Amino acid sequence: MRRPAIQIEHLSGPEDGKTVSFSKETVTIGRSNDCDICLAHDSTASRRHARLVREGGRLFVEDTGSTHGTYVNGQRIQGRAELQPNCLLRIGHSWFRIAGQ
Repeated sequence: MRRPAIQIEHLSGPEDGKTVSFSKETVTIGRSNDCDICLAHDSTASRRHARLVREGGRLFVEDTGSTHGTYVNGQRIQGRAELQPNCLLRIGHSWFRIAGQ
C-alpha cells in the first residue's frame, strides 16, 4: 500500500509558494546541500537543522541540535513535536506550512 506524501509549502525565501512532496519516512531540513529541503540562502538555519519523521501515520518534527531552534505555530520545540496539517513550521528565517501527510 502506498503512503500519502508529506507535503510542505514554502512560505518564504526563493522557493516561496512552492509545494514539495516526499514519500519517504524521514525528510531532512537545513543549509547543507545534502538535505532534502536545502536552506542554503538562510544563514540562521543550521547545516542539519531538523528532520520530519513519519511514524504510524503521524508526522513529527525533530530539532537536531540547531543553534536557533525550530518553531511550530510560533512555539519553540524541545526535541520533538507532532505536526498537524496546516500548522506553521519555522526554521531559521524560513517558514513552511504542512500541507498534508
